[in-house]
Amino acid sequence: MTTDNSQITLKLRTGQEIILPPRKDLLGGLKFTRRFSHNEVHPYDEVDWARRDVRIMDWKTGKTIYERLGLEAPAHWDDNAVKITADKYLFGSEPGSLEYEDSFRNIYDRISNTYTVWGWEEGYFATLEDAEIFNEEIKAMLVQQIWAPNSPVWFNIGHWEQWRWGRPDLRENYTGHGNKAYHAKGSKNNLKTYTVQSTYEYPQCSACFLTEVGDSMEDILDHLTTEGRIFASGSGVGINLSTLRSSKEPISGKGRSSGPISFDRGWDRMAGAIKSGGKTRRAARMVLMFSDHPDIFEFINTKNRQEDIAKVILREHNVHVELKQIAETKLVAGTPAEKAAARVILSLPLATKNSFDPHMDALLYGETLSHQNANHSVSVKGDFWQALANNGNTYTRWVTNPAHIEQTFRAQELLEAMAKSIWENGEPGVHNNDVINLWNPVKSIGSITTSNPCSEYVFLNNTSCNLSSFNAYRFLTKGDDGKPVFDADALTHAARLAMVCADLNVEQAASH
Repeated sequence: MTTDNSQITLKLRTGQEIILPPRKDLLGGLKFTRRFSHNEVHPYDEVDWARRDVRIMDWKTGKTIYERLGLEAPAHWDDNAVKITADKYLFGSEPGSLEYEDSFRNIYDRISNTYTVWGWEEGYFATLEDAEIFNEEIKAMLVQQIWAPNSPVWFNIGHWEQWRWGRPDLRENYTGHGNKAYHAKGSKNNLKTYTVQSTYEYPQCSACFLTEVGDSMEDILDHLTTEGRIFASGSGVGINLSTLRSSKEPISGKGRSSGPISFDRGWDRMAGAIKSGGKTRRAARMVLMFSDHPDIFEFINTKNRQEDIAKVILREHNVHVELKQIAETKLVAGTPAEKAAARVILSLPLATKNSFDPHMDALLYGETLSHQNANHSVSVKGDFWQALANNGNTYTRWVTNPAHIEQTFRAQELLEAMAKSIWENGEPGVHNNDVINLWNPVKSIGSITTSNPCSEYVFLNNTSCNLSSFNAYRFLTKGDDGKPVFDADALTHAARLAMVCADLNVEQAASH
């Protein structure tokens, strides 16, 4: 480890040297200890490595749809783990190009070295030794399959910084190209947003963003751009549609609003059109509506109506196609009864002889039906449950004038409509808005109205969730009696490291 007034270099045991940026003038810094790495040996040297030819085949055609030859990976990683990581997260597609990654060491370095760079710049480390320990602990958790950050980290982190440890300098390649990106600096009351050179300079590392939309055409169209940029860098979205006036309410001049479900159909189409993070996975959305919004019954049945169309095509049309194929055979070689039945079947009209694929990315679900990229949930307010308990009425109210009651109905009707749709289609889910806000830790700042698509992050709008996964099996040890014991101290240690990484996602990342 070397340092002078102009440059600080962190020398790693692998022979790499990380050129660190100037450190912000912060007091203190955090101390780090080893738990998963060891003083005697580098994490990479504690496991065996092997080169593999990775191929992913189309399950229907048998054709190769992804190939990466001679990829170096830890020998103990099974084929599925290697295939998924290679296909989704390794950078570059042309062997020999500057950005091409042919080893899992490259991606482990991208993640751990970048967090070390950011942590040093933000003053998270008390000393250079703490920075080195942090770096090796992160690498140990990755290579040993103890911890995995959320996908946007694997997608986006480190491409701008990798010159600092001797990888090709990609900054010129990506300056001024791709989507616009923004980074905010300053305190809460003096926050300024800057346009940055590249989406990779301050990469989007959060799993999902909780967004909001205003009740104007300008805001509705701007929100389409917001979601598109978020999806393009691999993240998901949570949105509550209840800020938009219902289809029952007037607009300026004459006529009535299209309603939030109509606009959401357009946003959802954009989500389906964008490969999240430039990869093969779909964008993810959580869409909510308050139980007192005038369009709530339409919202409850939105996806169920789409599923009814799918049932007609997949069950009735596809069955008709198969029956017609059988009938054509029986008409020639069947019994008299079979020939009679075949003539009846062949006389029935059939728009196309093609059957439809039920796969989520095929024509029906991937391109034709609406609202296929979102989880739908009803955000139920406390007065609804009170009305239900009392076998009483509840109401829907205009967004533009909450004093205007649009509809009065028994609370049981709404619950039954939800139950019927859930039985048929598995949606909508339920958010108990009253209980959520009872436990809201920041009531003085605002109310919670939405969540990320998986609903493990329930917080204020215009915030992001930064997720991690821990492999619980890796925290099992054997006790004195030979029985498995869960090592809670090891999990606590790992969680602290992961929280530092998550915090750095917010400090250093951007919104695109």
